[in-house]
Amino acid sequence: MTMADTMLMLDRLREGGMPDAQARSIAGEFSRIITEVVATKADLRELRTELKGDIAQVRAELRSEIAQVRNEIAEVKGEVAQVRNEVAQVRGEVARLETRIAELSNEIAELRNSLADYKVGSSRWMLGIIAAIAIGFAGIIVALVVAG
Repeated sequence: MTMADTMLMLDRLREGGMPDAQARSIAGEFSRIITEVVATKADLRELRTELKGDIAQVRAELRSEIAQVRNEIAEVKGEVAQVRNEVAQVRGEVARLETRIAELSNEIAELRNSLADYKVGSSRWMLGIIAAIAIGFAGIIVALVVAG
């Protein structure tokens, strides 16, 4: 509030019938309150400029943080893709191992069958040899008994 405004207010209070001392007190207090408490257009412009600067700074900080988060997301996506590839490789290796285990199981079964066939065949051969030897001994014994 300018001095002219204060004087104008003082004149109006006096014209309204207020005593001089009381009019001066009220005008002075109004002037002080308006000067100290109420913001002027200049104060508001200054505050607006400061706020614009603060808002611009916050926006810049947010943009920077958003960019960092986007970079981190991209890194995580890359790591997820890498893990997926590794999982796919492990699955492929597991499938290859399962196939190899099945092949080995089949080979073991074939070897067991071959061994069983070999045992039967060798048992027959051994029985044949033993029978031949027994028949040979029997023939010798009969020849010795007849000659004897």
